[in-house]
Amino acid sequence: MLKRICLLVLALCLIGGCLMISVTAEDYDYEQGKVIVKNLPAVWLIHFKPTDITGATAIKFDFFIDNADNFRLSALEFGSHYRNDWQELQYTGIAKWPSLQDGWNSVTMPLSLGDPVASVNPSDGTSGTFDPTTFQRIRIFNTTGTDPQITIGFRNIVAVKDDGTEIPVGSPSSGTPSEPPVELDPILDITVQPGGTESSLRFNWIATSQPEDPFVEIALFNEEFETHKTVIPGTYSTANSIGVSGSDILFRYSCKATVEGLKPDTYYRYRVGDKNHVSDFYSIQTQSASYTQAYILSDIHVIDHPSWTDKLPVSIENWKITLGQLLDRGEASMILSLGDQMQDTTRMDYLDGFFGIPDLTDIIIAPINGNHDVSPASKNLPKYTNVPNEVFPGSMGISDYYFKSGKTLFVMLSLTDINFDEVDHSETFRKAVAAYPDYDWMVVGFHEAIYGNWLTKYSASAGDPLDYCNEFYEKYIEVLDQYKPDLVLTGHSHIYGRSHFMRDGEIQTVEQDETGAFISPSGTVYINMGTSSRMWQFGNTSQSPNWPFSYLAFTCSDNGKAVYTYGLLDIDGDRLTLDVYDNLEPDKLIDTITIRKEIKSPEPATETETDAPEPLETNPAGPTGESSTEPVTSQETSDTAPKKGCSGVLTGGLWLLGTVAAGGALLLKRKKA
Repeated sequence: MLKRICLLVLALCLIGGCLMISVTAEDYDYEQGKVIVKNLPAVWLIHFKPTDITGATAIKFDFFIDNADNFRLSALEFGSHYRNDWQELQYTGIAKWPSLQDGWNSVTMPLSLGDPVASVNPSDGTSGTFDPTTFQRIRIFNTTGTDPQITIGFRNIVAVKDDGTEIPVGSPSSGTPSEPPVELDPILDITVQPGGTESSLRFNWIATSQPEDPFVEIALFNEEFETHKTVIPGTYSTANSIGVSGSDILFRYSCKATVEGLKPDTYYRYRVGDKNHVSDFYSIQTQSASYTQAYILSDIHVIDHPSWTDKLPVSIENWKITLGQLLDRGEASMILSLGDQMQDTTRMDYLDGFFGIPDLTDIIIAPINGNHDVSPASKNLPKYTNVPNEVFPGSMGISDYYFKSGKTLFVMLSLTDINFDEVDHSETFRKAVAAYPDYDWMVVGFHEAIYGNWLTKYSASAGDPLDYCNEFYEKYIEVLDQYKPDLVLTGHSHIYGRSHFMRDGEIQTVEQDETGAFISPSGTVYINMGTSSRMWQFGNTSQSPNWPFSYLAFTCSDNGKAVYTYGLLDIDGDRLTLDVYDNLEPDKLIDTITIRKEIKSPEPATETETDAPEPLETNPAGPTGESSTEPVTSQETSDTAPKKGCSGVLTGGLWLLGTVAAGGALLLKRKKA
């Protein structure tokens, strides 16, 4: 019965996207010749058939880890007996371990008595006698104080004698195969991030088998693809482990490629892949070099919510609805996502639920961390994104980064109450301004609001002074005031709010024209977006809005529930406008703000060129290694731009419908005069 239960759990874990634990016919965790993989709890425990290691001077094993930087070891125990009366040889302190790298490591631990090895009885803490004839388990204690995603694996565990003789630990391999993995598409979760400028795009996708020479192929939308495509080589790295099959650990792989030299405000077709697999065709539009348009979202929260009947599918469907509404509007080709894309970045079903919806392949998305994206301390989010100008690669979640779109400099900060002091965010501003000094507008994005409508540790009895902004971020007010962004975009509270214009913690008086536009404000306005995917449509939030604060110029809620909002940012010349809409009634305008200011003289427009970028490779070998010089008629392009939201292979009939345009592109998105 126990075996059946274990096998059932094993199968369910793989289907649900969690990590598998190999179980043998003897109901021990480990079989010699196979691999055991476990997640990180406070204690790892691996037990196997009792083995006589009398005369051994060391234990040697191969140790796999996929997040070595976050591995903090307090003790490693080699024990005999399975119950609490067993004795152990205990290593204490991380210094006793060799230096670990991500991947497989060869580890040897000597079994000499005394420091660093001591024989103890864990049942009462007294010294005991280690019984080598019943050696049966290895236990690892982890004391990070957090719960980062770490996968460990063991294989080839042996006890080594003085003469070098090795005693295999565990039971002989039965040859019984592990549960077969669920068949997955070879290419998953394709997304496009902005490049450093509007002439660049950065692609990211997940391969479910080790890719060979990953690439992006791209061509102008109105040209025949195979003849005019540019092939850009990519890179790949291990993304996350998804289980074990026999003696192999199964992985996903993160593939990345950057395309430079693109024409601004132009439609392209692209596909991604490697020598063995290739994706469908998708369409993407680059940003304009003269104006900026972007949708503003926050707190999508892909989640398996306990109060929902269908749980995770409902959450994913809500996200699809939101994205579909944006693509139907057709007014912007980029999304700024202000964090909490999902509830837990260690869960692959959550990652797939956010990054894997088809429409996301057709729009640029610029995400940043929320508190849920960096807790637990998962390395997954950077593997599923490819952001430009990373300032602190290797930090928690997505690094600080920046890019230019039109005449706007975007500065995206990894700033939550969990990692607010991890890095010096002023360094990000210094680098961003130095890289793109010729900007007219600055927009900053991060997750938890400085001037928000739900603040940590605020008490209504404390009154309403201006200094009750979020205490975690008070020190960044000085940095923001130094660089004077026009607009700061945040989320987190699930309740929409807009501040007055703030400078040095004080409300600034700003003149308005006859249309209500604010004229050359001396401060920064802070926007706190609500949730953008109907996350709490089936239940109230546990947070009551602590407002009105005196620094808020506008706020709203629905009897304490979240307000489902998305924004449309439009920056053109001397005018910035942010319109905020109700996500449940997509055409219902909740709030709007317009800023006008004097800007630099505009440069002559150069966006009318339609020539394809110079190819890095002309008609290279295709995915199967064969020549790809012959055009594929079922994939020929027309001069008609794609309708946003259409994905997959575009048939010849669809392309031919556009020939009536006689070479003119029908751009479905709003164009500037």
